Amino acid sequence: MSSHNTLVSDQETLGKLLASRWKEACAVVDRLEDLNVGWAIGESEHFRKERGFAVTRFFGDGQFHLIWSEEILGQPLSRVDAITCHEIGHVADFGLPFIEDHLKEALPERMETVVVPPESQRELRADCLAYLLFDVLIRYDSEDIQTLDPSGVAPRPERLGL
Repeated sequence: MSSHNTLVSDQETLGKLLASRWKEACAVVDRLEDLNVGWAIGESEHFRKERGFAVTRFFGDGQFHLIWSEEILGQPLSRVDAITCHEIGHVADFGLPFIEDHLKEALPERMETVVVPPESQRELRADCLAYLLFDVLIRYDSEDIQTLDPSGVAPRPERLGL
């Protein structure tokens, strides 16, 4: 699944990608394993936006649910993977108070060169945490949707909200 043009065509492929990325994040910050993260394809007010492919819901006590729009199926892997990393960034941000401290312990060299945005900039924080957890730069494509494709732009455009 390394090609940017490969399409994520079914729920099984999406599930494998999510499981793989979650395992990768937990390998970096083992405290993430204490969180309960589920996922499903479903409905959300967020999906009424043209850019709405996924949303993370936090229910307290380490309970998260990633909800994916049906439209995610058939999207390029570079887009789905970037959105996955971004959403896991939100989980890490909301699920672990003082996430920066955990990352300084796990990734001391990388944290010396990265400034995590303030909590008031949650979307930028999610992209930054994705970079720290996965060593991928979240970019934005011509439709302003997250991508790992190198042709995208970074950081997140301000017009999308920070």
